[in-house]
Amino acid sequence: MTNNDPRQIDDYAKILWGYLKLDQPLKKCDVILVFGGHDPNVAVYAAKLFSEKLADCFIISGGMIHPPELYGNTKPMIEAHILKEIAIKNNVPESKILVEDRAKNTSENFWFTEKLLQDLNHTFTKCLIVVKPYTERRTFATALKRWPSREIIVASEKIEYEAYACRGIPREKIINMMVGEIKRIQEYPAIGYSIPQPIPANVLSAYLNLQQLGYTQRLQN
Repeated sequence: MTNNDPRQIDDYAKILWGYLKLDQPLKKCDVILVFGGHDPNVAVYAAKLFSEKLADCFIISGGMIHPPELYGNTKPMIEAHILKEIAIKNNVPESKILVEDRAKNTSENFWFTEKLLQDLNHTFTKCLIVVKPYTERRTFATALKRWPSREIIVASEKIEYEAYACRGIPREKIINMMVGEIKRIQEYPAIGYSIPQPIPANVLSAYLNLQQLGYTQRLQN
């Protein structure tokens, strides 16, 4: 990592954060779809939305296996199973939870969730997708590609970059992930994964500056 003023790095990171979060208004939908990942607060926030009756169906999608130390477990677990436990602890009835535990990426989240609901003869037109804050824009762009006939709202907990970066997930990891998000937003439309998103000049500049400072871990995977 190139030595640089941490305040400047955070300024760049906040520019990306502000672009990647959409802060869409919430409304009642047919289903809440929770995407897996390394942040347990996604399931906590989704449970809150469920308690507010924003949907009657609660789905968790994610097939990545996480090491025990990530969530404080005693053994590696599939992320959807971990998030299910968190949702139950936050008062979502187990009987209301559907689990899709094969998806390894965002497109698969949509494909396998669609298959699960088709198998259950469960139709829906409005979906509230709950994700990590900095993945809102790419998730929305992917949803519009995968489910163009459905109404999509993407949501995450209401939190700013400074607070999010102080909660235990390493700051460098968060910044690397956001840099990777910008790269995917740029490249995925050309290969059919998502719809194009405009990227303002200040966002592109911050993205390139963070790469020059060594935040490149998520550019290849």
